[in-house]
Order: sequence, then structure tokens, then C-alpha cells
Amino acid sequence: MASSTKIESLQSEQTEFKKGLGLFDATTLVAGSMIGSGVFVVASGMMRSPDPAHGIWGVPYPGLMLLVWVICGVITLLGALSHAELAASMPKAGGPYVFLREAFGSFWAFLYGWTLFFAIQTGTIAGVAVAFGRASYALTSHQSFATISGEVWPVRLLAVGCIVLLTIWNIFGIRKGVIIQNFFTVLKVGAIVALIALAFRSPQVDPGTTVWPTTIDWSILVPGFAAAMIGALWAYDAWVNVLFAGEEVKNAKRTLPLALILGTSITAIVYCLCNYVYVRVLPVANIQHLHGAIVGIEAARVMMGGRGALFITAAIACSTFGCMNGIVLLGPRAFYAMAKDRLFFHQMAKIHPVYQTPAVALAIQMVWSVLLVVLPGQTYDKLFTYVEFSAFLFYGITVVGLFVLRHKYPDLPRPFRVPTLIPVVYFVAVTFFLVYTVKTQPKESLMGLVLVLVGAVVYLFIGKKVAEKGVY
Repeated sequence: MASSTKIESLQSEQTEFKKGLGLFDATTLVAGSMIGSGVFVVASGMMRSPDPAHGIWGVPYPGLMLLVWVICGVITLLGALSHAELAASMPKAGGPYVFLREAFGSFWAFLYGWTLFFAIQTGTIAGVAVAFGRASYALTSHQSFATISGEVWPVRLLAVGCIVLLTIWNIFGIRKGVIIQNFFTVLKVGAIVALIALAFRSPQVDPGTTVWPTTIDWSILVPGFAAAMIGALWAYDAWVNVLFAGEEVKNAKRTLPLALILGTSITAIVYCLCNYVYVRVLPVANIQHLHGAIVGIEAARVMMGGRGALFITAAIACSTFGCMNGIVLLGPRAFYAMAKDRLFFHQMAKIHPVYQTPAVALAIQMVWSVLLVVLPGQTYDKLFTYVEFSAFLFYGITVVGLFVLRHKYPDLPRPFRVPTLIPVVYFVAVTFFLVYTVKTQPKESLMGLVLVLVGAVVYLFIGKKVAEKGVY
């Protein structure tokens, strides 16, 4: 039984931060952080014809591909609902880091923060920044997005410049970051809705294959479905970011659950409709041929000609810019919480005296993100699988923590409580995803697992010193 003092501290709204986020702001942070370039990119990889001998997996049927998007949208919503219970009862800076700390102690909380810093958060920033660099360079050089490599220096310079610019901008206060987030979220959702509306006025093409498989080989279908889920769940990810700023949300006990539900639902609807557009206007063989290119650009080109390709390239640039802004803005709140607990660089616990932002944490996050961009071989495609494996590993652990906290703190007020079946189903889905990610992408999964194990070694060797002195 937890003491009343402990419960009061978890529920307390006293904070060093300024409460500057309303429901609309929090919702755009959820949806805007989720909607990046994934919805325009991953369909081709999801629809690859399975070739087990070469480790290639996918679902080469329009019906199955759309089913993946629907199921992954439902899974994402279940995860958001499960985290919403924790966020409403403990609206603290750091979000999931705090949930893990209270459920399992500092070791698991440190592992999450460690992985968040070195892979999940900064890896996502780097991957999306490279996509932004490709789109921006395509617009300025009048080249096709598909022909531009993420490893050429103009792309990397644009990616680095964007990370630096957004970091500096977000140091000057959370409202500054929210202004960008609100504008670009509305802009990119509007662009996608316009694409969807145009598709329904265009003739539907023959997909070139059956919509659903006529026979089912489960040994091929299951790992292919799981491999397709990797791409979809990458596109759906980043909904958790708003929880890092729990202390800065007005009436967080009500606002955070609503923002998670609204943001994930809007994103799921937009994603499912957008991918329906692809299979409506493009034959399956064309989509598969575009692997590594951009399905969204080709779909717009078919409907609008050269103007369509330019329109979607600009939409990708706007979308990734807004996505990066939300991730850059929110992640340092978790590193701040770690530093406050003396489990990370103590400088990260400093709040800017004027702007009330974790300025040092923002700057250090920027440095590592930039390194991930400029290191050889760190491209969008190579980053996302091990980032997703690491993220979902901790999503699953956090959901287990929900049940631990219900038992540990039965008297903790829970303004939003989900039925037990929701986190149970989510945990099963996450377990399925992790198992088949290992099966279909063993190298990338191993990278994610190794990073977590390195964090465990770091904690075991110097955790006590960090706790005592607050510095490495």
C-alpha cells in the first residue's frame, strides 16, 4: 500500500515547466508527430512478394495490405489507451520513463531512457530528417525524390540544418514549438485529404492480381503479415511523445487521454484511406516496383501528372518537418526526468530560466541526432527496423507495468481507466510483432537488443556512482 505522500507526489501538478498545452495542441502533437513520410513510403515494401530463401517478406495483395493498416491502427489505439490510464494518473515530465520507474524501479527506467536517447528518439529524428532532406533537395534541384540517395551530402546537410534549426527554435519556449506543430499538422493532413478526395474522382485501375489470396500458406502468410506490420507500425509510431510533456499539459488528467484517442484515431483514418488510394489508382506490380521510392508520389503523378509529383514531394517536406518538430520538442523532457533522478548527465536537468525549457537536453539530443545523420550507412531504411524493435520492446514492458502499478498503488486516483482486456490484447500484439520481427529482420532486431543490453551493463557498472554523484 503506497503512502498518501507518495500518491500526492505522483498526482501533483507543481512543475518547473509552464503549462502551455491545450487539447488542440496536444492532439496535433500526437497526430503531427505520427504523420511523417511513412504513409508515402512504406506501402511498396509491405507489398513485396515473399521470397523466404532471400529473407524477403510481405503481403502482395491489396486486401491484405489494407488489413495490415487497419489492424496496426487498432493496435496503436489500444497502446495509446493503455498508456492513457498511466498518463492520467501520473501526468509527469518523462511520461513512460516515470511509469517504468514507479512500476519496476530505476534499472528498467534507465534502460528505457538509455534506449530512447541512443536509438528510439534520436534514431527517429535522424531517419525523418533524412527523408526531409531528400524531399527538400528534390524540390530545389528539380530531381525526382526516388533518384535521390539519403547518403549524398546535400541531403545530409539539409537534414542536419533542419535538426539544428528546430532545436534552437524549441529552446525559446514550448509555445514556439506548438505554433509550428499546429500549422504543419493542419497543412499536411489537408494535403493528404486533398489527395484522397482526388482519388475518388479518378478511375479505379485493375490491381493486376487478386485482392485476396485464393489459397493460404500460413508459413508464408504469417511472417509476411508481420513484416508488413513493421512498416505500418513505424508509420503509426511517435504517439507516445506527448506523454513526455505531461507536466506542461493543461488539465492533463482529462486532456492527455483525449489527445491520444483523437490523435491516433485521426492518423489511422487518414493512413487507411491514403493506402486505399494507392491500390485504387496503381496496379500492384507498380507498387512493388516502387520499393525504395515513393508510392505517394507515383499515385499523385498518375492522377495529376507532373504537378502531382511536385505536390506530394512538397507535402513530404512539410510532413517530415512537422513530424521532426514534435519529436525534437518532446523527447528531451524524458532526458530531463532521468537527470533529475541522477540517472543521466546531470546538466540535462537544467531548465532555462527565461524560456522554461530543458535547453541542455535539447542541445545534447541535437548532437547525437546529427551524428546519426552523418555517420556512413545510417539511412532511413536501415534505421527504422531496429528503432521500432527497441520501441515496442518497451511498449510491452510498460503495459505490464500498468498491471504492476494497479497492484502497487491501488489507491492512486485513475481519472481514466481502461478495461483489462485492452492492455492484454495490446501486449499479445506487441509480443507477436517482436517475435516475427526477429524472424524476418534478425540483424536489425539484434542491433536493438544489443543496445538495450549495453545499457544494462552501463547501469550495473556505474549506476550507483550516478545515483550518488549525479554525473558520469
